[in-house]
Amino acid sequence: MDFNLYLAISKIKHKRPACTTLFGCFILVLVFINAVPVLAQTLPEKAAADTLLQPLVVMEADTIATDTLPKGPQYKSPIATEIVYDARDSIDNDVINKKVYLYGDAMVTYGTITLQAAYIEYDFGSYTVTAAGVQDSAGVWSGLPHFKDGPNEFDGFDMQYNFKSKKAYVRKVFTEVIEGTLTGREVKIVEGGDIIYVRKGEFCPCADPNAHTRIKVGRMKLIKNDKIVTGPGYLTLRNIPTPLAFPFGFFPNTEKKQAGILIPSYGNGQQQGYFLNNFGFYAPINEYIDNKILADVYSRGSWGLNNLTNYNRRYKYQGNLNLQYFVRKQGDKELFNYSQESSFNVGWRHTQDIKAKPNSNFSAELNAGSSNIYRNNLNSTQNDFLSNTFRSSIRYQQRFYDSPWSFNINAGHDQNTNIGSTTNPEAVYNFILPELAVNRARTFPLDGLINDNPKQRAYEKIGLTYSSAFQNRLMANESELALNNWDNLRNNFRNGVRHGATLTTSLKTGPVSINPSFSYNERWYFSTISRTFDDNIQGFVPDTISGFDRNNDWNLSVSATTKVFGMYTFRTGRIKAIRHTLTPSVSYSARPDFDARVFGFYGPNGTLGSYSPYDGAVFGGPPSGQASSLSFTLVNNVEAKMLSRNDTASKFMKVPLIENLTGGTSYNFAADSLQLAPININGRTKLTKYANINARALFEPYSFVAEPNATGTAANIRKVDRFYFGNSGKLASFETGNVAINANGLNNKMFKGGRAASEEAVVEGKDGSGEPLPAEPAKSIVRVFEIPWSINFGYSLDARRMRESIMLPEGFGIQESFEIRQSLQVNGTLEFMKKVKVSFNSGYDFETKMLTPTTLFFVVDLNCWEFNARVVPFGERKSFNLALFIKSSMLKDLKLEMNRNLGQGENFFF
Repeated sequence: MDFNLYLAISKIKHKRPACTTLFGCFILVLVFINAVPVLAQTLPEKAAADTLLQPLVVMEADTIATDTLPKGPQYKSPIATEIVYDARDSIDNDVINKKVYLYGDAMVTYGTITLQAAYIEYDFGSYTVTAAGVQDSAGVWSGLPHFKDGPNEFDGFDMQYNFKSKKAYVRKVFTEVIEGTLTGREVKIVEGGDIIYVRKGEFCPCADPNAHTRIKVGRMKLIKNDKIVTGPGYLTLRNIPTPLAFPFGFFPNTEKKQAGILIPSYGNGQQQGYFLNNFGFYAPINEYIDNKILADVYSRGSWGLNNLTNYNRRYKYQGNLNLQYFVRKQGDKELFNYSQESSFNVGWRHTQDIKAKPNSNFSAELNAGSSNIYRNNLNSTQNDFLSNTFRSSIRYQQRFYDSPWSFNINAGHDQNTNIGSTTNPEAVYNFILPELAVNRARTFPLDGLINDNPKQRAYEKIGLTYSSAFQNRLMANESELALNNWDNLRNNFRNGVRHGATLTTSLKTGPVSINPSFSYNERWYFSTISRTFDDNIQGFVPDTISGFDRNNDWNLSVSATTKVFGMYTFRTGRIKAIRHTLTPSVSYSARPDFDARVFGFYGPNGTLGSYSPYDGAVFGGPPSGQASSLSFTLVNNVEAKMLSRNDTASKFMKVPLIENLTGGTSYNFAADSLQLAPININGRTKLTKYANINARALFEPYSFVAEPNATGTAANIRKVDRFYFGNSGKLASFETGNVAINANGLNNKMFKGGRAASEEAVVEGKDGSGEPLPAEPAKSIVRVFEIPWSINFGYSLDARRMRESIMLPEGFGIQESFEIRQSLQVNGTLEFMKKVKVSFNSGYDFETKMLTPTTLFFVVDLNCWEFNARVVPFGERKSFNLALFIKSSMLKDLKLEMNRNLGQGENFFF
């Protein structure tokens, strides 16, 4: 036996009982003495015995040499770490052939490497370990080798591994790779598992390793955390070859982002022809940013581009930037029906993590562009297609530590895309560029100024708030937004500064809370409006006058509120009490007349009229007319106290019957007529745990009359200073109202029967102990087949009183009618056998007796594969999309897809 054998054995650590270990060591000592006498003579007797009886560790050659012998050349063993092995049945040591045999749940551990199998053989001479399973009398294999090296794991039929070269040879290997499993007839593993060569391999791109989808290849090379390169291969389904074959394969084998081409979807549209959608390129720029460029191409000339950039820096910020440009062509150039229209859109969303900068925040929600972008882009979603408004807001907020002051900068726009009507022939854009605001939170400037007593006096409770804002606004039509029209746009900018300050306090007088307040507002403008006479049109036209101008107004108010409670108790029944809470509130406000109108002969044809210098100003002008009004509001809340059905710590529970029912009106003492305001009533409550109802109504206390015009051929309807009660005996007339019922989260679990364990029934009768006998629990119905579902719906009912004048023998009268509108919106999902999921979004308009825009979604889980369908069954965007694809994101471009946009008169499939 050579010296290498000794070093290999000295690195083996047994996990056997002590007697077996000592007996094995004794046999090894005898063999060493007889077979290697020279080596035995170089070791002191005491040292040799201790070395073999102690736990074996790695030893270099010079550690066992004596001082009497010259030191030879140092030997470096290729085994750098101790080898630990164990077996359930037995361990046989073949010293002559330099081998160890392990039987029954054998295991060998070497550093990060662990090998388990029913049978393991280790060769000290070649540093090779061989593992295999065992076969019983029925031919069933068990204990097949399992190899693990750090994160890499392999299962095989039989396996060999060399500790020196770190190469493994596996037959019929089975292992997990990125989003799938890999099997191979013959496998060679080198470089510690970083590189794997496979012959006659099969790749299953599914979470289920027993799935019947396979990609078979003759040869394959896997590079850890890099890529998979294959030779020729083909796809099989249940071992049936498919025509889908490829000469070579290149697949990513890493969780890191990889650049690559995005495979498009295809289809046929009635107006645009055949198309390719979402064809493009994906590129990860760095660990924080990635970019995707997509293109849509149509056979009849239309095309579009879309650039989507996503960024995310953890604990700091995240967002995305979306740039779209689309050109839609319709008709033929040689015919009169040809048209070409281009559109664009810019979308930017940015949010900042609140932990990054607690005292400042920057956010953006930008959505601006052509009003027809989603109507031109046939690839837009149904929700985008139905949208008629765009809004944007870019805001920076700065708060100062231990200070009531804050600073805001805001820019944004509001865009109405509902074009084509007579009242709005073009889309209207409202821009705010920019708005600067300074705010001061509520402070108490008199607190502690004179009084040193900790108890606050009334004047010390006076709080002050202040706000100031500069705003620059532009309103323009879509056709006016062009660089060559900048001079006109610049002249249309309106700007100004608004200041506001409020003093408030709160006083307590018994059960009544009194809250007086004083508000002051001031507006600064750098230009005003005047009217000059134009000789050409013989009329007055507005004229802009540059220069600083200011106006102001103030308001004084005081309110008083309290709470009144009423309780009604029940002696029997589950309901124990009903409590009614009333919250009346009375407030009075006064404001002088700040009317800034200019009176003169400014009306049509030089008649007497008036105008305001602040018409069209950013913050408007001061309110006109004196106000001295008294307002009254009554809030009602009704709830019941009931016995709980559940076995909880509290046996009572509160159930709201009416969460809120509010009514209110006001009376203006300063008005010369119509002093009483309309009566507003609104309320809300819960119908069930899943449904709630909201209602509002407006009642008019005055009457309406029909007055003939100057020619006497028609009549105008107006409100007069005569109470409705005098004509009809009713307090007020109903004018408008709305009832909305919303139900969310309705699902199949709501209707599951069965009685709770805490409510087990008790029957009459006594046993030997004299106690009541519990009833036998009801037998539960086993639901063999259950369809999970969920549904949300919203119902809305609007009513409005309509008045029109009619000719009567004695003059003009009023004919009244009610206009009622109802609508229902429904969305939900159904799931069949956990494999088929159906979603829908629809509604019904009771006035037109038609369904609202409807979309159906179907998703079928086919294990490795997934089939989904999106269907718009009717309407302007009548279409369908069918797709069959592998769920693995690595092979998501392996799909079969069918898209078709249909017209109103075209069937779905014929």
